[in-house]
Amino acid sequence: MTDISEFMSQDHDRLDAIFANFRKNSAGGQAKQLFSQFESGLRAHIAWEEEILFPPFEERIGMRDSGPTAVMRVEHRRIKELLRSIRDGIDGGRQVFLRVPETGRLQPITIKDRTGVDASANDLKDVLQAHNHKEAQILYLWLERTLADGERSALLGRIQSLPGMREN
Repeated sequence: MTDISEFMSQDHDRLDAIFANFRKNSAGGQAKQLFSQFESGLRAHIAWEEEILFPPFEERIGMRDSGPTAVMRVEHRRIKELLRSIRDGIDGGRQVFLRVPETGRLQPITIKDRTGVDASANDLKDVLQAHNHKEAQILYLWLERTLADGERSALLGRIQSLPGMREN
């Protein structure tokens, strides 16, 4: 397969299905497992883009610090922040320190906030929808139209040879 758009879009669909399943079961016993599967898959997908697909695009258009891939990198950072927020909520919350008035000492407490997980999941869904559309309409389409078959095959071969690919 040398169709980058098809390959990456299929991976978006696979990740969307896992994420939808997580959202339906986010309070259940499968939440950690489903989210871990989604998170590792999405982090691998982001790495494929940033390490394998972005460089030829940036090289040919002469833009790295500005342009579409710069925007996509900012979005990737936002996606990772939301993943971290969801992970913190699933793993039992975040630990913070409060000063005990009577003693003046700092006391660790864990904040568990289901609404925080749900809000972050909703935000992530919105960010991913817009982001995935942008990738499909700009990056993947450009790669399909501009690169020769051999170049596309080589890029997909690199992605498919990565250890994370076999786990997804």
